[in-house]
Amino acid sequence: MATPNSRRPDFEQFLRVLRRNKRPDHLPFYEHIASPGFIARRTGTDFDRWDTRHPEFWKTYVNFWIGMGFDCVPMEIPPKLPLGGGQKNTLHIEGSESMVVITNREDFEEYPWPEEASYIEFEHFDTVSKLLPDGAKIVGGVSAGPYEWVSWMLGTIGVSYLLADDPELVRMVFDKIGRLHVSALRQIADADSVGALRQGDDLGFKTATFLKPDDLRKYVRSVINACAPRGRFAVGSGNSIPSYIPLENYLTMLDEALASHSAGSRSCVAREQVKRVVVQKVRLDLPGSAGGRSAGSSASSRSGPHR
Repeated sequence: MATPNSRRPDFEQFLRVLRRNKRPDHLPFYEHIASPGFIARRTGTDFDRWDTRHPEFWKTYVNFWIGMGFDCVPMEIPPKLPLGGGQKNTLHIEGSESMVVITNREDFEEYPWPEEASYIEFEHFDTVSKLLPDGAKIVGGVSAGPYEWVSWMLGTIGVSYLLADDPELVRMVFDKIGRLHVSALRQIADADSVGALRQGDDLGFKTATFLKPDDLRKYVRSVINACAPRGRFAVGSGNSIPSYIPLENYLTMLDEALASHSAGSRSCVAREQVKRVVVQKVRLDLPGSAGGRSAGSSASSRSGPHR
């Protein structure tokens, strides 16, 4: 399987997409995150068994993205917000209420809120900065958005009850986490090696948003309708690369995106060509088909802070 790892990183091409001031010389790629299992398969390492203290962790992480033709290294660091059940900042959760730490005003006041200067481990950005090749930048942020952290700290059911019983407490938690997030993002942005900020949040699941959906739906649709015809987008699978995605499927997406961008005179990938590629790959991967593998999907299954 061919890979786009021969091109040199050039973050300016990524910025052209965002600024819409000039057509990029090559089609930029972007992903929010990739699972440790996928990185391990791609790099031929035990990355999925390492943590950030491993001496090869960040070097392998940077090489993973740059080696696939990305102009940036996306990275997010979780905040120091201890969760319930003795799990704290772990990567998995069972049940929406299993990590609840705040159920009332007293819990809020007694919670060990971190200081703004130490909300996340900022030193990881310094480490990655020293590993970047010329032309590459970091697209950085805080792991998980304010709603995600509120829903874990209060519980999904807990938030629902508190919105009726004590909406002010819900607002207090949102405000506190929001201020800490914004402060961390400002500090991250100060680094010369950081070319852009990103902040994800999970606001819905399958059929609806967790909060009032009307304004959110309208906003998302307006952005897509406004940006897509003008080429203001970068190619990605849609948020993250889970472990169950077949490596060949993902590399095929990158190859087809490159081929489409190079051959066409427009700044967007032809819809029908992408549709044919996706349908073909899904059919090949369906159980009982000639491929015999499970279907690859760009949607990640989320039940907690698994970043």
